[in-house]
Amino acid sequence: MNQNCIIVLNAYPNPEENKNSIESIRAIAKKWNSDFIEINHLENKGRNISSKLFFTRFKVIEKFSTYDKILILDSDIIANNQSPNIFNELEDFELAGVLDGNPNRFNNDWAKETIIKNIINNFNFECISNTLQFDPNKYSQRYLNNGVIVCSPPKIKDKLISFLSIIEQNSEILDALESNLGDQNLSNVFFSHYLNIKILNDKWNWIMPDIAGKNGWVLDHFDPNTGELIDWESTSDYPPNWADNIFRGHMHPYIYHFCGTDNAKEICKTYDRWK
Repeated sequence: MNQNCIIVLNAYPNPEENKNSIESIRAIAKKWNSDFIEINHLENKGRNISSKLFFTRFKVIEKFSTYDKILILDSDIIANNQSPNIFNELEDFELAGVLDGNPNRFNNDWAKETIIKNIINNFNFECISNTLQFDPNKYSQRYLNNGVIVCSPPKIKDKLISFLSIIEQNSEILDALESNLGDQNLSNVFFSHYLNIKILNDKWNWIMPDIAGKNGWVLDHFDPNTGELIDWESTSDYPPNWADNIFRGHMHPYIYHFCGTDNAKEICKTYDRWK
């Protein structure tokens, strides 16, 4: 068995919709000499939990704990075949990921002050704080996007089993997961309070919807020729069509995450640069 493994969670109703992005991930797994596993269906105690991403991610870590390191990816992701090996980024940490909203892209820390603060303010975390370690300030400063998570299962397995045991026996938290808590919100309680985590460079999870290009919502991008991050809004230049640059191979980020607009999802389907 290889030391490392890339695991893609592709629980879409039609997994074929993501076949191009899956192929780009399969190609990078080969380049990094790691195993590749695509999960379309996962059961726990005879119950399908594929749609419960919180349990799916954590049960995957538990199930594949014989690997030294695993990379868990959403299926709406394109991997740049020129990127370095993400497994080298983990070093001595237990888990690593990118802060949600790519906050390092914004000089005024816009994402952290809006997206993350809204999460803290709009969800009732009382059921968590009564049962688990929870500090709102620490949580907001270390809130990761779950679409790209690399970890060392042998290092965190015991902590994870203990954490899951608490969750699965707490009806209040389970009810919150079904209503307004969200799997990423609960996952980050575990990441930020129970693990030694590393914050990765934004390039490892370049979050959409600005893939829409000239009509995108965000105007800062990598220059397609130099790789320099440019705030197009404060310059006289107009942002190029980023879909065109990606398809020509000008991909300065390492992993593109198409979690935004419907337009982004459609663009993702046509990508073929892994060939």
